[in-house]
Amino acid sequence: PHSMIVNSANELFIYGTTASADFPTTASSYQANFNGGTGFSPSGIGVSFPNGSDIFVSRLSANGGSLLASTFVGGTGNDGLNTASQLKYNYADEVRGEIDVDNNNNIYIATCTKSIDFPASNGFQTLSNGNQEGCIIKMDNQLTTVIWSTYLGGSNDEAIYSLALDDNDNIYVTGGTNSSDFPTTINSYQNICQDSINADAFVTKISSNGGQILASSYFGTNQYDQSYFVEIGSTQSVYLFGQTKSIGSQLVSNAAYSVVDGGQFIAVFNEDLSNLIRSTVLGTGKGTPDISPTAFLVDVCDKVYIAGWGSNIGGGPLSTLNLPTTENAYQETT
Repeated sequence: PHSMIVNSANELFIYGTTASADFPTTASSYQANFNGGTGFSPSGIGVSFPNGSDIFVSRLSANGGSLLASTFVGGTGNDGLNTASQLKYNYADEVRGEIDVDNNNNIYIATCTKSIDFPASNGFQTLSNGNQEGCIIKMDNQLTTVIWSTYLGGSNDEAIYSLALDDNDNIYVTGGTNSSDFPTTINSYQNICQDSINADAFVTKISSNGGQILASSYFGTNQYDQSYFVEIGSTQSVYLFGQTKSIGSQLVSNAAYSVVDGGQFIAVFNEDLSNLIRSTVLGTGKGTPDISPTAFLVDVCDKVYIAGWGSNIGGGPLSTLNLPTTENAYQETT
């Protein structure tokens, strides 16, 4: 499982990936059979996908006692996994992606696919342009129908990690790309790729019917940058949380707080992604990311909460040593 959410009846929806041909599906599900892909074992996670992977979506009753609906979604390549080497920075970056639900209890999933026959229909991009593409799916509450689905990507690799819905059920997705031809819009804040070798972050706004890109922008420097979460603020501003290797204060704009060479960024855009309202970098200031982003929230007062993990053990790239804490914090030292 990668992500979960409840609908208005407190039924639980779980999105994830599976290599099991006998994963439990239900009668009338959208896709009852496993299509699989290429065998893959994520580094260090302790799970493997020897038959490739399909996306699964399952709906449980509010008391957990019944499997109300369950389906595969996928083509003949690997689906639901980020296997692009340049877009994997943190442990378990392979198994990100997010599920959400709108006010009518329709289901949205944002993730990755390597299937050239992924079931893309009624969306703005029905053909794969590259090796690994982002993909977005809208399904009915019963998991019997894909209302629309689409690829999102350029000629190299993309990974979508998060999505959010605005008040009109337009969809924002965010992630990382190394495609210099990732689809951006003319008036976007940054419509030219800054780093096609490693990664640039991106954020894209998609119409509620899946038929068009309303706005789309890179967000990055000539160093590694990826955006792992997107949230919508009280005035429909668009908030991103991600990692960067940018030097100095390149990603700092109109911010009261920043840490020079900070490895994590927070950025806030207007809703059409044409203007960067403010952005900052934070962390220890060692010039590389300190934590793997795991959660992000913007509350009703537009206060921002971030969560992540790091370690001082094993010599890996992430280290929580010297992360700033506040006086009287619950735990002031690692």
